[in-house]
Amino acid sequence: MSHSTPLGVGDSVVDASLSHALDGYRLAPGTLADQLGESPTLLVFLRHYG
Repeated sequence: MSHSTPLGVGDSVVDASLSHALDGYRLAPGTLADQLGESPTLLVFLRHYG
């Protein structure tokens, strides 16, 4: 996964997260928004300190 630029003034965490490009096992090419689709989705972010 590539690192993006920091959020600027007025940027939304939601917008920045949804537009972030993803790649990984069993993921379609594209952004997080592409993975979630159009239906309502609960998205939970877990932080790992290890």
